[in-house]
Amino acid sequence: MDQASFSTLSPLSRLVDLDYLAAVTGGDIVLAREVLALFSAQARALSATGALLSPQAGVEAHKLKGSAGAIGAVAVLEAVRRLEEVMGEGRDRAAALSALRAAVVDACGAIDRVLSSSSP
Repeated sequence: MDQASFSTLSPLSRLVDLDYLAAVTGGDIVLAREVLALFSAQARALSATGALLSPQAGVEAHKLKGSAGAIGAVAVLEAVRRLEEVMGEGRDRAAALSALRAAVVDACGAIDRVLSSSSP
């Protein structure tokens, strides 16, 4: 792994497990940046639409959980887990959904800022 290249991602360390991301991308910073961009687009799309309120909310939440887990987006991952727990118990999901949206906004905003301000 090129530590110098991955250091451009250090502002994400509060939101993304960068060691995990480096491991799953084989230390390839270009691949890591592509994966982060894909995650940002998917997470933003899922949380902005009514997908997490629809009858298919469980499926959509599971997709987002898989994506968050795949890159080590720990805050989003935990928020999705809480949402799934609330849905599984049949409780009102408004607070959990709000927390998830906030986690997605934080993560995607940080990812977008890092990707637009640095190059591999």
